[in-house]
Amino acid sequence: NLNVNGLSHAALTAEIMIRLEKIFEEEKPNIILIYGDTNTTLAAALTAKKMKIKIGHIEAGLRQRPKDMPEEINRVLTDHLSDFLFVTSKNAIINLKKENITHNVHLVGDVMYDIFLEHKDRFEYKYVFNHKLKKYDYVLVTLHRDFNVDDKFVLNNILHSLIKINQIHKIVLVVHPRTQKNISRFGLDKLLVDLKTISPQGYIEMMSLVKYSNFVITDSGGLQKEAFLLGVPCITLRTESEWPETLAGGMNVLAPHGEDLQALAARSVSPTAKRNQPYGDGSTADRIVKLLLESA
Repeated sequence: NLNVNGLSHAALTAEIMIRLEKIFEEEKPNIILIYGDTNTTLAAALTAKKMKIKIGHIEAGLRQRPKDMPEEINRVLTDHLSDFLFVTSKNAIINLKKENITHNVHLVGDVMYDIFLEHKDRFEYKYVFNHKLKKYDYVLVTLHRDFNVDDKFVLNNILHSLIKINQIHKIVLVVHPRTQKNISRFGLDKLLVDLKTISPQGYIEMMSLVKYSNFVITDSGGLQKEAFLLGVPCITLRTESEWPETLAGGMNVLAPHGEDLQALAARSVSPTAKRNQPYGDGSTADRIVKLLLESA
């Protein structure tokens, strides 16, 4: 834990690079493994590249719009810096080919699915009961992306839609610090009065809340997929998903900036096709380790 937080995107990335450089100098790694699309991901890739340390990117090849979204910038730049690209699905391979990235691209599956399989028996109703909720009697909501919460008009519209949905389905809003900050900054606190709000949860608690929800509303990348793995319908507040596999059969549907959110919620999101499992067999981590050892 580098204990870097509360900074702008540029300052955060720079500070992580400064602190990681010292660690890399001490540890002298042959390769670093980086995950996903955070500022830490890109900062680690930049630092390693300048220090001539090889880079393995897990969850490589994911793409989506808007292209100026911080996560998308981090994904694209990291993939072009990486020596090994470990992808979750065939769609990711197609994305990388469009950018002329074809060397050392490996279809390995998804480490999040590994984790899901290892811990799924721990997703229990007691965590739902702790919040005084009943099984399948609530809609779990998370909201934190800049294009949804940094614009007062958009955030106001989404919250008003949630209030109306709450008249039919109990809304449980997991309040992200960024979202809470903007709700207060825009003077929208009164819109939370009739909604049940809870603080961010740990993995086991959160997955339990997803498992026993009626459906999920989110703008999170990970939560879309976790709902999919649990067979829980999801409405995603985005124009596009980096996990297109989840959209098959209507298991996950898109509602950019909350458009048509009430209409979609009224239907409770009805999947129309059997759900396939496109993210491997739970042995992704083993495959990655084997590939790295073979290349050593």
